[in-house]
Amino acid sequence: MAPPQPRSGPAGFAGRASISIAGALGSNALGAASGVVLARVLGPADRGDYALLALAAAFAATVGTLGLHGIYARDVPAGRVRVSVGMLGIQIVASLAIGCVAGASLFASGLAPSVGSRLVLVVAAAAAGAATGTVIEGILQARGRMTSRAGFAVAGPSGALLAMLAVLALGGRSTLVLFAAFALGRLLVTIAGLFLLVDVPPCDAPTVRRGRLADTGGPLMAGAVVTQLLYRADLVVVAALATQQDLGRYAVALGLAEVIWLVASEISTVTLPAASRGMEPRDVARVIRMTTVIVSGLSAVGLALGPVAIPLVYGAEFGDAYSALVPLAVGAVGTSAWKLLVVDLFARGEARHRVTTGLAALVLVVLADLVLVPLAGLAGAGVGAAISYWFACALAVRAWCRATDEPAGLLRPRGSDVRAVASLAGRSARRALGQKS
Repeated sequence: MAPPQPRSGPAGFAGRASISIAGALGSNALGAASGVVLARVLGPADRGDYALLALAAAFAATVGTLGLHGIYARDVPAGRVRVSVGMLGIQIVASLAIGCVAGASLFASGLAPSVGSRLVLVVAAAAAGAATGTVIEGILQARGRMTSRAGFAVAGPSGALLAMLAVLALGGRSTLVLFAAFALGRLLVTIAGLFLLVDVPPCDAPTVRRGRLADTGGPLMAGAVVTQLLYRADLVVVAALATQQDLGRYAVALGLAEVIWLVASEISTVTLPAASRGMEPRDVARVIRMTTVIVSGLSAVGLALGPVAIPLVYGAEFGDAYSALVPLAVGAVGTSAWKLLVVDLFARGEARHRVTTGLAALVLVVLADLVLVPLAGLAGAGVGAAISYWFACALAVRAWCRATDEPAGLLRPRGSDVRAVASLAGRSARRALGQKS
């Protein structure tokens, strides 16, 4: 039995993208709410330790997916592979083991002085929940079940936030206890999410073999690891060269910047299966241009509201986070385009570019931050990150143009893209108002 194909064409693409973005908005809104709670309860110093715990878990989760989410998202729609319970079990065990290694490494580094050795098990649980949740999202995406994927994406941070609020109500206020509550809430939602896969229809395609896991999952996982390092290396440099208070403030700024570029992340989840079925490069270019317009607008809004919103929402002691948010918001535009370009290249069989462009940018951000953080503090870290994001974007543009034989000018936003985004926003607003009335 062949796998079902999602509705094609511009309307089908826009519908899937809208559902995916709606789920991401809900997920990130809940994540932002958790960030506000943590900032208010922990303060800048302990918030910095929490950021390092989250960093270790996120890195382990990235490796712990084994690249399965990308394999399923790209190859299931094309009928090349099918979902395997056995492979999913291997992935879960691997994510737990990798999480233990990441937690032990953080403990041995001494970068989080307020957290004891029990962080190893907590990081392992958080990594397993996040990694397996990512694979579940990839399977749902591959089957065209974007509504289920969006609901699951919102359920994860909802469970984590509710667990943290329950712990706070019981009097728990330490960094490790709050992170353990976050990990437990996310893990329980992931376990429940496995039941979403019960009705995944069978097909005649083979399961993912070790050869495909190495050939496809390996480069994909390597790319994801490099991406995670690119977006988190500046945290490590700030932790090493600045105070824990500055680390906490920078973690807030970075979290806000990630909310800005979430649009590109979610649109990329739709372009991957679409491109794997032969989406034309000029159609991809239009998606990238419109995404750039949207992210630029979000960056402008964030920069306008930031000076008032950050101290008002997070507390006056986090006000200096705005100095890092300014360059990070500028960099968000570049990294959004980079995300879409490397995803499209991967769908066209050019998996190496996410690794090569990301690795070059990673080296640049570390070198830049080693110079700029001592000179300019949080603002210097943000500038280093922004430079590296745009550098990765430039390298990806070059690779994409070579792979598609299209000119770089095709990716430059134009007035028609601004009008198209405005029209899309207007239609969405009218539809939402019509549903309310």
